[in-house]
Amino acid sequence: MESKILVDTNVLLDYFLTREPFFNDAKQIIEKCAEGKINACIAAHSVSIARPENNAKKAVLQSANCKEQI
Repeated sequence: MESKILVDTNVLLDYFLTREPFFNDAKQIIEKCAEGKINACIAAHSVSIARPENNAKKAVLQSANCKEQI
């Protein structure tokens, strides 16, 4: 049986928002998933941040009430 990993929402955020110091590790995981080297899944509640039409950085900053310029 092929095993799967669960990619945590924070890994997705690290990748989408290029959050250091975790970005490079998250990028490696995402790339291996895209290449089919890792069989992964994400939680259903993570899908809203992963949708291409969403600006993940803006949504996360707004929900966190951050003051950073977008």
